[in-house]
Amino acid sequence: MSVGSANPERGEVAVELVTPSGARKTFHLRATFAAVIEIEQRTGLGLLALARKAARLDLGYGESAAILTAGLKAAGESAEYDTVGRMLFDTGLAEVMGHLTDFLAGALSAGEPPGDDAGEARAADG
Repeated sequence: MSVGSANPERGEVAVELVTPSGARKTFHLRATFAAVIEIEQRTGLGLLALARKAARLDLGYGESAAILTAGLKAAGESAEYDTVGRMLFDTGLAEVMGHLTDFLAGALSAGEPPGDDAGEARAADG
């Protein structure tokens, strides 16, 4: 399991899920290129389309499980889609939706927290 708090500078988002044992545990999701590709391939949707769906609170369990699984794996967790899907169901989609929205927003901004000007500074330096 991930230790410590999520680091938004690395595109991480913390999310609390109900584990198969019934305990609540905080996990970290990390936005990486590999995670984004996995999410897009599993869902058949681009990242921007998924972020728009998340902003409308319109993600389904399958899409949400795909996002969680890829983000968990990118953060170093051993994550299987079916197990993550059950944890999501036991936790409740409504409880997790805000974290998924934050994760997708971070992935869209190269892992930077939304509203962070670091990306602009990097672009100006380049």
